[in-house]
Amino acid sequence: MEIFKKYSNQLIWLSILALSIVVIGCGGGGSASGTSSGATTAPTVISTVPDNNITAVPSNRKITATFSTAMD
Repeated sequence: MEIFKKYSNQLIWLSILALSIVVIGCGGGGSASGTSSGATTAPTVISTVPDNNITAVPSNRKITATFSTAMD
């Protein structure tokens, strides 16, 4: 019974330590959009090829999109 108490107490502290590491590792940077601090605007699509709402586009047609800002 004494061995059980000894190891259960260590297991509780080990669990608390592991949970603390997970919480700290998750960060919680405070940014819902995934960007770092600073005001940035999301890029928008300026144009597409083929044009929007076009039907009967061949399946081998190359699709392109032009954005308002440079993309990586």
